[in-house]
This record gives sequence, C-alpha cells and structure tokens, in this order.
Amino acid sequence: METSVSSAEPPIALVSMPWMSAGIPSIQLATLAAALDSDGIASEPHELFLDYAARVGLGLYKAVSNAGGFIEEWIFAKHYFSAESGDSLHEFRAHRPQIGLARPPVEDLLLDALVSTTGKFLDDVAAREDWSRYDIVGFSLTISQTAPSMALARWLKQRHPDLKIVFGGS
Repeated sequence: METSVSSAEPPIALVSMPWMSAGIPSIQLATLAAALDSDGIASEPHELFLDYAARVGLGLYKAVSNAGGFIEEWIFAKHYFSAESGDSLHEFRAHRPQIGLARPPVEDLLLDALVSTTGKFLDDVAAREDWSRYDIVGFSLTISQTAPSMALARWLKQRHPDLKIVFGGS
C-alpha cells in the first residue's frame, strides 16, 4: 500500500549537528530522506554542522573536531546541562587535551568564546526556522553529535513542547 503526503510542507525535519566532517554532505540524512521518500513521506534536511563550521571558521571547526577528549561534546553539553547544574563541567578544563592552537590559558579563552558562540548559534537555529511545522524532528547521531543534538532538541522542546523529537544513528 502506498502512502502519500497531502501537505506541501515536509512533515519531518532531518538534522545533522556538529561535528560531522564539513567537507562532505551527510550520508545519514540523504539515506534516511531517500527511505522516507520511497514511502511517500516528505522530509527536509538541515545540515547544521555546515552552518556551525561557517560560523566559527572552518580551521577552528576542524581543529576542535579532531582534538579528541570530548572537547567538541563539552562545548554543547554546557548548554544542555546549564539549567540544572550550573557549571558542573568546570573540571573538564583541568583534564582536557590540548587542541594544538595555543598555550592552555589561551585555549581556555578560546573555548569560552566557542561556548558563547555556540549559545548564539543554538538560539539562531531555534528562531530562524518554524520548527512547529514539522510532525517530527529527527537527529542523526554519529561521532560527537550527542551533546549538540541534545542541546538543540532541548531548545526546540522549550519553544515547541508538543514537537516530537527522534534520535538515531550508528
């Protein structure tokens, strides 16, 4: 039995957050969009990792995404957890690996700037799109996308409590 979508609006948003490689499109979103389309379900991809890379600069994006030690998750986790726990992630600084851009105190300042920029990014993404027009917002979860996806999902749910959020991936 074939299904069809009567609305011109896609009922599903597919979101890929940082820290995917900025040099290639999301195969996860493309694969899922094709599967949905074959069942007559419209979707719209949002490759937000590209928007974030453009915002912070490609060089910095690559350096942070390759640094390891969960630095990239920490930058977004501060926005997810801040409402409940304040800055309980402050000990991360003492144990984080070097990014390789500067001495530790300078890198700490850079991380603080990234955290601030990330908050503005989340605000902008949540505000620039009418997320309530979707029946479902699905997030891809690959390496280092958990905290970014959880942070944006929380911000979307705060603005649209009835929005259905789905997470999936390898």
